[in-house]
Amino acid sequence: MMTTCEVLPRLESLIRLGLDAVCAYNQALRLVDEPEIRIWLICFREDHERHISELASTLHRLGGRPPNRTLKTEDSEDIEGALHGLKTYEDLMNQSYTETLALELPGEARGIVRRNHDSERRHLQFIEQTLVTRFWESARQRVA
Repeated sequence: MMTTCEVLPRLESLIRLGLDAVCAYNQALRLVDEPEIRIWLICFREDHERHISELASTLHRLGGRPPNRTLKTEDSEDIEGALHGLKTYEDLMNQSYTETLALELPGEARGIVRRNHDSERRHLQFIEQTLVTRFWESARQRVA
């Protein structure tokens, strides 16, 4: 089992990535006007906000202080660029959660990390599928 001193930096790292992802989702939502994509992006942003809250509560109970930094991500000029940006964050999140789950986390932290990782996999799957199908283009064609 990992010591508290070993667990805290891992949880802090997941929180920082989550904060950055929320920022990226906010920027993407400024560009995405397709309702069927927007609703999913809003849900995924809310998932990240919940993950941050759960991880921060766990970190606090373990004696740590949650970080509150956000990164300024590069603005995209179109939907495809915004989705590629989100894919980058979801790739990073999935990798970080996978690495963290490989460690011997205490029970409560492990359960939260596992649930969050499940969400992150769904986010990545949706974004990858949307990029492959270019759904936003077919939606515009249906309207035109």
